[in-house]
Amino acid sequence: MIDSIHVLRGLEEMYPENGFISHLLRSIEKYPDINWGDAMSRGQITSKLWLLRQLRLENRVNLGNVVICGGWVGMLSRLILDHDVINTELVFSIDSDYTATLAARELNSDHSDEHRFVAHLMNCHAAKYHGFDTIINTSCEHFNNFDGWLNLIPSGKIVILQSNNFTEIDDHVDCVHSVNELVNKAGLRTVIYSGELPCYGYTRYMVIGVK
Repeated sequence: MIDSIHVLRGLEEMYPENGFISHLLRSIEKYPDINWGDAMSRGQITSKLWLLRQLRLENRVNLGNVVICGGWVGMLSRLILDHDVINTELVFSIDSDYTATLAARELNSDHSDEHRFVAHLMNCHAAKYHGFDTIINTSCEHFNNFDGWLNLIPSGKIVILQSNNFTEIDDHVDCVHSVNELVNKAGLRTVIYSGELPCYGYTRYMVIGVK
């Protein structure tokens, strides 16, 4: 991680106008105990860029006010807010990890200053989703009682879900083994997109639609 910080410092000098690099560096330096290697792994980043790519292709989708469940260090929030082509008013990131929530605030502090980002320490099963237009959960495999969580989301909301078949991790308590399984679990009224992404030893699945 020390070598990575030196690389980021060099990149910050080369590209001082790049807000992402500087905010990522500050987040790593302030919260070094977070597993940044996982947060910045190819699998994590590739899956998030896949989501962004599909949102750009489905440009008729206006995300409006977004809540990201299990937002962790705020990486997906950062990517969404940095891409102006994605129609987003506000991103509200919730996570039950206190340190990750602080890191998410640091990583997105410039967007917070513009009143476009909020990170809140909260269990996703305790959240209220009525005030949001879009609900995103890219870590469905971590959710105990996934059906109970999904039932909290009112009808008519845009829902974006990702899961995977990586059962070797203990925290992956609710994996799926095909995109059809995820689509069936989601039970969305309208499916805008569904697909799968080979992801370095496992497969990630995604569905975008309207509940």
